[in-house]
Order: sequence, then structure tokens, then C-alpha cells
Amino acid sequence: MVAAALLWSAIGPHDRLTWWLEVLPVLVAAPILIATRRRFPLTPLLYVLIAAHALVLIVGGHYTYARVPLGFWMEDWFGFARNHYDRIGHVMQGFVPAIVARELLLRKTPLRPGAWLFTIVTLSVLGVSAFYEFTEWWAALAGGGAASDFLGTQGDPWDTQWDMFCAFCGAIVAQLALARLHDAQLEGLVAYDARPGRGCPDHGCWTKGMALLKPESWEITYRWARRIAISIVGGTVLAIGIAMIVLPGPALVVIPLGLAILGVEYAWARRWLRKVKARTSAIVARVRNTTKKPDTEPEPGGAEPAAATVPTDDPPR
Repeated sequence: MVAAALLWSAIGPHDRLTWWLEVLPVLVAAPILIATRRRFPLTPLLYVLIAAHALVLIVGGHYTYARVPLGFWMEDWFGFARNHYDRIGHVMQGFVPAIVARELLLRKTPLRPGAWLFTIVTLSVLGVSAFYEFTEWWAALAGGGAASDFLGTQGDPWDTQWDMFCAFCGAIVAQLALARLHDAQLEGLVAYDARPGRGCPDHGCWTKGMALLKPESWEITYRWARRIAISIVGGTVLAIGIAMIVLPGPALVVIPLGLAILGVEYAWARRWLRKVKARTSAIVARVRNTTKKPDTEPEPGGAEPAAATVPTDDPPR
């Protein structure tokens, strides 16, 4: 699929230089993954995520990020002031490298799942995102105006900061959403299970992970694919909604939408959605109470209010 998309993308791209710059990570990563598929195989989950990220880069390279049709559709649906396809790309830039870093750290270092792993993975993703911004800066210095399509700022002075923020959100969502699934697949890898205290003496653990791709296990594979898709789509919508807190846009609509999408799979998203709904309802009720005019006029056909009795100092007769 990735090879077919790459071939399609190479035919008549909007700008050939931008195409090369955007698809360069795919052209570098693909040979490495092929060369190491036996000596250092990755989890099936990670292969799927890398393929999804490659497709995002390939589509962006063909159209340039500022001209991808999906971004224009989002612009019409949500009333955005720019094409936000590049935000999707940067969410993926955090989402996928987070799982890459997590897998490498768990397999090559003494780290175990927990707070330290979560923190180190998140900071690693921010470092990758910052380095990518450096490459955009260097491209702008080298190419001048010819690199404007690669930069894709679309007039946003805070584009660099938002790109890193999207990657940050993607890294957090990926770890929260996929950690359990990732850990389960790591149990099937020789390089992981062969460590002290883990059992896989027959060196056939990789087949346990790949068995989920066999026809008899398609139902399980479907559930995992569904979980991954919901995580990516819901996480992207949620990140865009959070960005709208300070950017123009309906944040109070997009944030609950992102939580609702994630809530299809995750209980924590459903809890936060209930909290957001309760908080929103309270704010709306308070606004209604403050803007409601007091009803001082008598109802039609009703009796006039009785006059108040004013006490006097005269003694009774």
C-alpha cells in the first residue's frame, strides 16, 4: 500500500522539491525496516503505525500540506482560517515516534513501563519535533522562497510552536491509548522475552505477534485496527480542539467531539466527556441566570399587588 501510494505521489506532484523533502523520511526508513526485519523485527503495531505515518507524509508531499483536500474539507466543516492538514502531520509526528521510542527503550534499556518511561518518551518526541523544525529552518535558509511550500506556515507566526504542541499531544495520546496493546505485542518478541527473567527459549516468540494477522485471528486484528484508528482520529481532533482554546475556532464543540470519538474505546475519555458536559451545562445555566430579566410586571388578568400597610404612631380609638 505504501509503495503504491508513493508511486502515485511521485506522478505530477504540485512541487517536485517539496515532494522530495516531504517523502525523504519514507525513502530513508523503508530500506532500514526491510534490512532489519529479521535481525531486529518490530511489533506489528509499530509497523502499522509507521505505514500510516508514511501515507500522511506521501499525501502531503504530493499536494503540499497547505493544499491537501482533506484540510480544505476540515476548513469548511469547522470554519478554520487555514488548511490544518499539517497539524495532522505533526500529531502523527508525535504519535508514531512515541511508540518507536517506547519500543526501543523497552527492548534496549533497563527501563520498564511506568512514569519514567512515559516522561522520557515524551521528551524524546519533543526533541524529534524540535530537530524537524531545525530542518525546516535550514531548508528555508538554503532554498529561500523555494522552500515556502515545505515550511507550510500559511501566515501563522506561531506555526513552529503549534507544530511542537501537536507532536506533544500526539505522544501523550499514543502512550495512554496504546500502551497495553504495545506491551502485549512486545511479549511476543524474541529480543524482548529473551532478557533475564523472561521466557522464550524456543526463539519462536515473533510468531505469536504475527499470528494475530492470520485469518483465524482477524476479529482480534480488527479490534486492534479499530482501536488504532480511533486513537489517531480522536487524538487529532482533541489536539485541534485544545489548540482552539487560544486559536480562533469552536473549542467547546471540537474538544467534546474528540473525547466522544476516543470514548468509543477508552473509559477515561468517557469520564472526561461527562465532566466537560457537566461543566459546560453549569456555565450555560449561569449565563442564562445572569442574563434573565426579573419579571416585575403583573400577569395579564391578574390582580394588582396589594399595597403595603404602613404602620403609624396614632393610638387606637
